Amino acid sequence: TSGTYIAAEGNYEHGRAGQKICKFTPHHMAGILTGKQCAVNIFQKVGREASANYCIGNDGDIVCNVYEEDRAYTSSSRANDRQAITVEVSNCEVGGEWKISDKAWNSLVNLAEDVCRRYGFRLIYDGTKNGSLTTHDMFKNTNCPGPYLKGKMQELADIVNARLDGNSEQNSEDNNVNSNETNDNQNTDIFNDGLVNCIYDIQEWLNRHYNTGLALDNIYGPKTKAALIRGLQTELNTQYNKRLSVDGIWGPKTKNACINVKQGAEGNITMLIQMALFIKGYNIDMDKKFGSRTATIVGQFQNDNGLTSDKIVGKLTFEKLFK
Repeated sequence: TSGTYIAAEGNYEHGRAGQKICKFTPHHMAGILTGKQCAVNIFQKVGREASANYCIGNDGDIVCNVYEEDRAYTSSSRANDRQAITVEVSNCEVGGEWKISDKAWNSLVNLAEDVCRRYGFRLIYDGTKNGSLTTHDMFKNTNCPGPYLKGKMQELADIVNARLDGNSEQNSEDNNVNSNETNDNQNTDIFNDGLVNCIYDIQEWLNRHYNTGLALDNIYGPKTKAALIRGLQTELNTQYNKRLSVDGIWGPKTKNACINVKQGAEGNITMLIQMALFIKGYNIDMDKKFGSRTATIVGQFQNDNGLTSDKIVGKLTFEKLFK
């Protein structure tokens, strides 16, 4: 490995409750990161409730984030994670097919082979959670591990098993990739919708839901602002058939398309409202739920901006938040 950066306490479970390691579960980061950035910037964050045994960076560096004898919180499945070595793999593109680089792929193949040799099992990929090669979307409604890596699972199994059988002709150098999210616990991958608490997380969330292609730089700038508007326009089109141009520009048509959102609402539009409030400097939980705390903060925002403090996000409040 390229180093060991163990996840914060509470982001993983000590031990594996007596379970034997017999599975391998790759995930994708939905971003372009080094292994260290994933382990330190994300999984060492207290309260993240997520981690992985290993993180593989875009350049192929491998970082240990949770010791193998411990269960990482990765796959939205307690049973799977107690039996699996879980791996977060960097992408080499944001959006699209969420491709990974040749170097990341080769490291993933080498790591999988090493794990299988040491724990005495082969990779069986049958598209279900019963195989020894599993993916996050088998346990949760999520895009992880992304369409590109998902499409490489059988190839991963074939390469690793051929190596285990002593077939040196089939290896990762001959099979390079193109370089050009029952949930029985609360611990999901690093893009859990309920764990958004900074600009970096907002950028991750927007990339994941709307393919906005944002750089994960933890800086709120014009591109992140436009991505928020694009998200709102997308949701208004999808949920209310508003037929807006998804251009990331706030204008009269977008304003007029806005609906009233109030306490009791839940979903992506509420999430976008909470993100906008957070960016405006309000201490708010970004959890997709328009509860009493969100209503109170909306009322405070309205009062601060000369609006009627009715705690309902209507056209004028949307405009103050997004324009």
